[in-house]
Amino acid sequence: MHTVLEAAVDESIRSETKLELDKDNATITGFCLEHIEYVHSVPVQIRASQCLGLLSSAHLPSICNQLFQRLVSIKDDKQIREYAPFQRAVGYLKFGFATPELTDTTLEYLSNLHQVMARMDRGVLRAEICNSLRLIFIALRDSSTESNRVSWHTFSLSSQATTYWQLFSSIYALVYELSLIHI
Repeated sequence: MHTVLEAAVDESIRSETKLELDKDNATITGFCLEHIEYVHSVPVQIRASQCLGLLSSAHLPSICNQLFQRLVSIKDDKQIREYAPFQRAVGYLKFGFATPELTDTTLEYLSNLHQVMARMDRGVLRAEICNSLRLIFIALRDSSTESNRVSWHTFSLSSQATTYWQLFSSIYALVYELSLIHI
């Protein structure tokens, strides 16, 4: 499935059309989310996460919403441990600044994650959040392609760049505070 999704995403990018896999893409997204659950082996979770990342090229807002709803519904230690593979999957999502919708979704996700980070007291989930943030921030500043460089440059001149840097600074400070708890 990963190979097929990868080819579909590549074709969508080349033809500059939106990736449409089924009527609402809920079936494939649901399949991926189901296989990220802790009951599956780590290799299955990773492959499902990679597939979810490919789907996020076209459906990032929906996927972020589903993952965030799972995160805020956590009520106990067991659910925190069970959510860790989903947070790991966030590192595969295609955040960015290439379009207004993508920019809005990226900033909204970072803002929402920042709001719930402080209440996460399990080390395993904190570690996954920090790792996914590291991957997100690296991807956002990726300058390996001309389109990435143009997207970043255009974004950095926009009014939303201030919001991004405020979020970045605030998240960085919170991660620093959280790291001191375990020293």
